[in-house]
Amino acid sequence: MRNRYAIKERFIFIFLVACLLLQPAIVIGSNFSQPIKNKSEFYTFAKTLPLNIKDNDDYQVILKNVEKYLNNYRPKSDKEAYSLEATKQALYGCQSGGFGIGAVLVDPKGKIVERAYNEMRQQARSDLHGEMNLLTKFETKRTSPVEKNFRLPPNYVVYSSAEPCPMCMIRLASAGVTTYYVFGNDFDSMSRHLDRLPGLWRKICEKHPCAPAEASEELSRVAYLLFYTTVFFDKDPEKPAK
Repeated sequence: MRNRYAIKERFIFIFLVACLLLQPAIVIGSNFSQPIKNKSEFYTFAKTLPLNIKDNDDYQVILKNVEKYLNNYRPKSDKEAYSLEATKQALYGCQSGGFGIGAVLVDPKGKIVERAYNEMRQQARSDLHGEMNLLTKFETKRTSPVEKNFRLPPNYVVYSSAEPCPMCMIRLASAGVTTYYVFGNDFDSMSRHLDRLPGLWRKICEKHPCAPAEASEELSRVAYLLFYTTVFFDKDPEKPAK
């Protein structure tokens, strides 16, 4: 009888361990040092993820597969839920014909009060990066609690699918918000290179920092993949030098 219970307990223990191992673990940020430069590299990276993407799947099929993955993804914490929503916004940016960067603004009570994605291509405007668009949409509302010093009240937080570029990082710091990003991008990000900023801007950005968000390695990699869907955009041919 004891042996039977011992075998049963051992089986339950092994089963629980296996379940834990199969779940995407929450990590604090994932950094990628190299960009995806072409479709071949995109497909190679995509096939490392559970997206069922095959070589030469067209763009819309890829986005459908990512949408299914994100809709079925179950965040492990409230903070990871914000990371998931920012990544969904990145997907919506792709689906509307733009770049794959999205962001959400969370108020001090933990409620998402604004959502946005990069709309540079859709609106033909150079300022509409994901985080810039987010703040502009929120700040221009008549009900927005922006203070006279042009900053949001304390404890507003932004979750972005990608580590902010220099322009967005300074705008976020100027608005007085802390920012968390789903994946870090060593190629064109700024938050880990504050020493390169002029003194005044460096102090402002140090006061309102950017930091890695809570997100599984898998979710971070999906956000990274969306960022580089740019390889599917038609590129203008280079004009010969005059």
